[in-house]
Amino acid sequence: MSAGQIRIKMFEVGHGDSFLITFEQEGEAPRHLLLDCGGKDSPHGPGMKHIVDAVKEEVLDADDNPHIHVVVCSHIHNDHVSGFGYESKWKDVTVDEVWLPWTEDPDLPLARQIREDQKRLALALVARLEKRGITGWPAALALNAIPNTAALKTLHTGFRGPRVKFFGHAEAPRATQSWYGSDALPGVDIFVLGPSMNPSTIDTSKMDPPAGQSYLRYWAAELERDPSDAPGFLESFYEAGVRPSELQLTPRLLKALDGAEGELEELLAATTEKTLNNTSLVLLLRFGNRSLLLPGDAQWGVWEEIMADDSVTDLLRAVDFVKVGHHGSHNATPRDLVEKRLGGSYRAMISAKLGAYGQGVPKEELYKAMRARGADVALSDVTIEPHLTAGFQRVTGKMYVETVLKVKF
Repeated sequence: MSAGQIRIKMFEVGHGDSFLITFEQEGEAPRHLLLDCGGKDSPHGPGMKHIVDAVKEEVLDADDNPHIHVVVCSHIHNDHVSGFGYESKWKDVTVDEVWLPWTEDPDLPLARQIREDQKRLALALVARLEKRGITGWPAALALNAIPNTAALKTLHTGFRGPRVKFFGHAEAPRATQSWYGSDALPGVDIFVLGPSMNPSTIDTSKMDPPAGQSYLRYWAAELERDPSDAPGFLESFYEAGVRPSELQLTPRLLKALDGAEGELEELLAATTEKTLNNTSLVLLLRFGNRSLLLPGDAQWGVWEEIMADDSVTDLLRAVDFVKVGHHGSHNATPRDLVEKRLGGSYRAMISAKLGAYGQGVPKEELYKAMRARGADVALSDVTIEPHLTAGFQRVTGKMYVETVLKVKF
């Protein structure tokens, strides 16, 4: 029986995500997977330039050339991709494969439609929020959803020699009963759990767990029962048979925003954030006897679909590491996942800046619940105590928190 290990580094990007996962097996060269590279308010300097340099230092091959075997973009929110916006820094990096969600496939009509709708909504919201002087987290959410064209260019064409793969449709189906293998990561079984192509999964009514309904969901349900209470600008939508939960994907919204009230714009900003989150790649990687759960920022609709699939039950129970979704927010890690689906002895990392959006991110109850069930938890924000439990280390002079999982084959 051979042995190996998995090294997982969570870079301290402030509020965002950048994880480097290295698979090591006796007698083989290490293989690197970079999961996202974005964030803001890094404690190590302005922007993400220092983080990009730090990532490259960790992936040098035998000839001192940077080589990343797989780059994964979970979804295109700026706090996950901003580091890729420094195009010149990535031109010398060899990448074997880039993995993107199906919503980024330029040849898929439905994907193009969703991207265009999301872009228009984000731009419209930013313009309206600026005009009304609305700042704080609503503006941050709207800005975060505007596509970073430089980062997307890097992901599609900016590295040396990558093959770009899109997960979630016919080319690489959402596979909970079979696994996908990659020559770039030999020995790693890749289970693609999301994103779904089911339109209702990306619906805004599926973004928050039922037990914690948001004001927007309650308001929308009430209006569907009695449209007469709708604000004036919504009347035309009801006449056209459009539900409130469809507004963020409807071009008519641009016109409707002209009459929207400030409070509703704030809710729509949050809705925009959630819609993109549910296009996240949700991956489960198995290497030897170890499994890693990497859910991006997927929220309730995706999890509802995943947890309804009985074939996933054993996969989730065997998870040894969790990259906690959406920076530890209340709506990206369902209670059923923590309390009923995952085993107790795993390690979890939460990359977040306390109160970044004034919404209790990361959610204290979440990481306390994980710890209560026996999980070791690391938070990138050192102001949260204890930000590290057993199994993690912060190396002096490095820009990351690291954990190592021993592997048997």
